[in-house]
Amino acid sequence: MPTDIRISILGGPGTGRTTLCQRLNEYVYLRLSDGHRFRFLAQEADMNASGLMNESDAILLTFGLDTDFGDLINQYGKLVRHNYWEHRKAFYVIGTKQDSLEHNSDYVRYPGRLTTMITLFTSIDSAIVGALRGNGIEELCCSVVPPDVNKDTPDSVDLPAIPDDNTAWTMCDLPEAVAYNRRLADYSNSIFKSAPTWKIAPTLILKRLDPSERFNNIFVRAHTNIPVPQPRYLHLKKALITDFIPGSMLLACWDSLSAFYQFRIACTLRRYVSQMRRITSERPGSIDRGLVKGHLFEPDLWNGPFRDVETFRNWIQHIAYTGWIRSDSDESDINASPSKLKFPPKCDWTPVLTHCDLSLGNVMLSDDGILWVIDWAYSGFYPPWLESMGMRRYDHAPESWKQWYWFITGSSSEINFIWSHFMKAVATSASDLPRDDYWPSPV
Repeated sequence: MPTDIRISILGGPGTGRTTLCQRLNEYVYLRLSDGHRFRFLAQEADMNASGLMNESDAILLTFGLDTDFGDLINQYGKLVRHNYWEHRKAFYVIGTKQDSLEHNSDYVRYPGRLTTMITLFTSIDSAIVGALRGNGIEELCCSVVPPDVNKDTPDSVDLPAIPDDNTAWTMCDLPEAVAYNRRLADYSNSIFKSAPTWKIAPTLILKRLDPSERFNNIFVRAHTNIPVPQPRYLHLKKALITDFIPGSMLLACWDSLSAFYQFRIACTLRRYVSQMRRITSERPGSIDRGLVKGHLFEPDLWNGPFRDVETFRNWIQHIAYTGWIRSDSDESDINASPSKLKFPPKCDWTPVLTHCDLSLGNVMLSDDGILWVIDWAYSGFYPPWLESMGMRRYDHAPESWKQWYWFITGSSSEINFIWSHFMKAVATSASDLPRDDYWPSPV
């Protein structure tokens, strides 16, 4: 399945934006380094369009090589400098109509001379294309697609030998591993003075292996461009070891970031969620087996697997009603109308890839400015609104973080009442061990 790249193309009459849009829309680019495919979804847009960054992964600013384009490029430079400077890496100044020029034109013979000059004076990447014949289109696509941060790399010769789980857990007693674990515990205010993660080597992190987490990490790395640390030592049965990402959890650095930088992070997470929602399944539940488990359900018990979305929906509806009945100690709840326990008619139940725990502790800002998402243990295919429920679990998160919930995942206010009662009784139909067959059995 190709990864969609949303492109907005700006430019006035004579800039070649319409032809370029027609060329790029539905264009599929193959990245040779890993065989990953990207599909471009192009649309024409206005320079004054609101929400430009929210609706686009890249913005192309076009000008015709057959025109006097100096003033237009200056206008583009000012637009980005005054309005989008922090996002300038998403913009590209594109010279069009190269295929209509004479072969001896400097723009044909030495295109780099113009593009490097444009970048020098505007700090915006630039390229030259001929949309009619396709000149430069592959090169442009190569520039626009995100970096291959999820490309698997071979184990370094410097990595320690870890033949089995016992060896791995012994490394948690190393002084550096203990010190790192205590720092994480301090950040999260753990009452146990411990965290679930140890730094066992300069480039390695270890945590206890959840049954689905390694599989989930590999799946997300293979099907998205969301930066996820690479799993190592795949032969281990009880320990998950991944690459260590130099940087900070948002839990540790969020309050020190400027309001605008926080907005940038929210925009990036919104794009990550949008990318996940393009990956769907016919069956709800965990990626590998369709089982339902986690902090949004029951972290120590198993529900499902459910045969289809309808059964999953009916289960949630039944459990929510059961939880509401148990609320007889809360007069305000028991006197509420049972109609509030019914999902809105337009509620989207499409099972989409969902992280289920997008918290400040599960997002890392690396030293080189890349936003990484970790802890995919409970991810799976769930209705789009469930991502919002996962974020809203953290009542004690700072308001500067909570204000972005709706922006990153969308609003789910009409479901909050139902979900609050669902959580009260979610263990009703759970089992101690994962089931092999669909639940419930047909009558």
